[in-house]
Amino acid sequence: MSETESQAVAKVQPVQTPLKLGHLSLGQIQFIGKNMAQSGMFSDARDASQAMTKIIAGQEIGVTPFQAMTNIHIIQGKATMAANLMAAKIKGSVKYDYKVLKMEPEECVIEFFELPIDGKPISLGKSSFTKAEAQKAGTKNMDKFPRNMLFARAMSNGTKWYCPDIFNGNIIYTPEEMGANVNEDGNVIDLQSVASSPSIPANTEPAHTPADAPAEEPEAIEPPKPEPGKTAIDLIREHLEERGFADPNDRKIITLNAANVKTVSELDNNQWLEVLDNLKQSDDETLASLLPKPEPAPKTETAPVTDDDLDNIGKEQEPEADPAPAKQPFEVNKYKKGSTQMVRPQMHTDAKKLYEYLGLTTKVQRENFNVMLGFKKVVSDFDTFIDLLGKLVIEANKKATSDSTEGGAK
Repeated sequence: MSETESQAVAKVQPVQTPLKLGHLSLGQIQFIGKNMAQSGMFSDARDASQAMTKIIAGQEIGVTPFQAMTNIHIIQGKATMAANLMAAKIKGSVKYDYKVLKMEPEECVIEFFELPIDGKPISLGKSSFTKAEAQKAGTKNMDKFPRNMLFARAMSNGTKWYCPDIFNGNIIYTPEEMGANVNEDGNVIDLQSVASSPSIPANTEPAHTPADAPAEEPEAIEPPKPEPGKTAIDLIREHLEERGFADPNDRKIITLNAANVKTVSELDNNQWLEVLDNLKQSDDETLASLLPKPEPAPKTETAPVTDDDLDNIGKEQEPEADPAPAKQPFEVNKYKKGSTQMVRPQMHTDAKKLYEYLGLTTKVQRENFNVMLGFKKVVSDFDTFIDLLGKLVIEANKKATSDSTEGGAK
């Protein structure tokens, strides 16, 4: 290949461009969130909706999806962020900067600056946080990483007071402010340790708090959570089975009708948890009403009474001779509901004999025959099984009569 051809090929090589945060579509966020959640690398984002929430929060404050997944945590409805990411956002800004004046186990002091286009940086103020304030606020890990914990709180306060537009006006807390356990780098160790209704400690107002700094309390929001390793659908299935709905098809019908949907995929895991809560509050009669009602038996029409019938009232009529009984492979009355003679093992034995008598030797043949008779492929309900046996007896009797007739003709 000549040098000219090599240059031409080089020009058409694809160029790897960085992801543009401001141009992520909802479809892109869904794709990224779904794959990150399925990776299993993020303990607080096990499904796509949780991952999407973190990524969208990151978009609003200008961080990449991976930074959002690793550094942003939604605790009690509030966005929290590790202090190192706050510091990185300020250092990367063309408008703000900071300088650590003191970072000791007893106190941390950070001064914040505004960077004008021309001229010397302007000091906006200082944010300090002391060991005494940390003890008063109940800050965790002070015995292990005192300087890290004090730096995180001083950085968080200073960012809210002096650089509020760095995160587009969103009030961002550190995870430890919301009661989460963190390591020395500010990364969350265990979100389960967060109390159900925490509040922002009263120590977030050091001596240099601006007069217009708003005080805000976090909302206490605790959505229901499924057991580890189980989805909401798994819990619904177990709950209905405990309530006596042994037929898997019945459980499926109740689940879909309770949510007023046609498929399970129409709702996410959190929405199915709400459906589970509603099912737990419903009585058995309400749950049974979600199943389709059986079709009523067709009414038999009685022939109208004629004048000849009226004339014959009271007259003796010769009884008609009973037709010769056909060969009956099984007793019809044996399968009436409420019978105390029938037990389940015997039912299965009789069903097997009936199927064999009818020439149904394979599982597929039997399932298809069940469907033809108006039943499910596999019948597990006791009363429905009795109905099925009754129908099989009728079909067996028909075959016996047919065989007898054909034998006589021969």
